[in-house]
Order: sequence, then C-alpha cells, then structure tokens
Amino acid sequence: MFFSFAAGLFAVVYLFIFTKGNIELDPGITIHPSPSVVIAQKNSPLLLNCSASSSPDAGPVTITWYKDGQPVLIDRRVQVRDNGSLYFKQVKNNRHPRNKNRNQNGFYECFMKNKYGTAIARQVHLQVA
Repeated sequence: MFFSFAAGLFAVVYLFIFTKGNIELDPGITIHPSPSVVIAQKNSPLLLNCSASSSPDAGPVTITWYKDGQPVLIDRRVQVRDNGSLYFKQVKNNRHPRNKNRNQNGFYECFMKNKYGTAIARQVHLQVA
C-alpha cells in the first residue's frame, strides 16, 4: 500500500516539476506553463500572461484574475487584455496602509472557465523591486 501511494505521489510531483510542454485538464483546457515567480521593476509596465486554450466544443472561455484570493481590481491602471493577460500600466510597491490597493506584490491566479468547468491556468508570485 505504501509503495503505490509513494509511486502516485512521485507521479504527481514529476508532473508539476519536470513536465515541459502543455498540460491538458478535464474541462478541455490546455495549460501552457509559465514562470511561477516574476520580479518587476517598480513603475514599469508588466504583462502577466494567462497562456491556456480551450477545446472548440467547450464553448466560450471566461478569464478571471485573483490576487491573494480576491478578484483583481480592474481600472485604468490594471486591465485584462482580450487574450486574458493581466496588464499593469505601472507596477507599484506602496506599503502605506492608505495605498493598500496600489501595492501589487502578491500571489496572482488566472482562472479559466468554460462549459465543462474551471481550471487554474496560471499561478504566479509577483515581487515588485
């Protein structure tokens, strides 16, 4: 019993660490791997790609970005592009409590949803230097 658990655990770890190429998930969404940590220069523009595709029979895809578990506030400084990428006009690193919404350090997730379900297409930790 322990051997099969260990072998299964190894297979999962291998999939996430050593797979180079696309990963296809049950909801008909194919993930295109990207770096999991991005370091950006303060006040520079930044584009976080959400590289995934959906099978044609899965219908339209809806993309939603989250930061630290909350939906990303979309405004004139932060936008979701037509291809699903998250665009920052200028990344900020404000630590003052008054400017909490302008601090863009954090853990970002891109969720893709189609008629079959939802998949996390990208997870990235953004550090603004």
